[in-house]
Amino acid sequence: MAMKKSKSCSITGMMCGIAIIVLGGISGLILFISNAGGASFPLSLFYLLDIPFIAVMIGVTLILRSVPFPGGSMFARRTGRPVDTRPSAEKSFIYETPGTCSSCGAGINAETVEWVGPLSIKCPYCGATLDTVRREV
Repeated sequence: MAMKKSKSCSITGMMCGIAIIVLGGISGLILFISNAGGASFPLSLFYLLDIPFIAVMIGVTLILRSVPFPGGSMFARRTGRPVDTRPSAEKSFIYETPGTCSSCGAGINAETVEWVGPLSIKCPYCGATLDTVRREV
């Protein structure tokens, strides 16, 4: 009887998380006991408190990542709506100077124009105010 891959992966992740928590707690306790008569009290506290804490943080992360939530992620379950993982359908645009002046017909170089607004330029030859050209990226 074959087990589904997703269920197998979630059980494996849970088991790894629990094992890391237990081993981190035991190893921190053993290191604390072995260093109890040592000269460094802060190191003993590190063994007793920090190693198990780090193991719990890693283990809980593994456990939460292995729990299947409807919608595919923990965030989708908390907010009650699925998370959209598709690429964004929005288009990007840039604004460029026009190639020629619409008033005098002179060629316009982007480096020589004077900007008179966020999307407006001034023709260096006739002084006309021109709008920039919107181009999709």
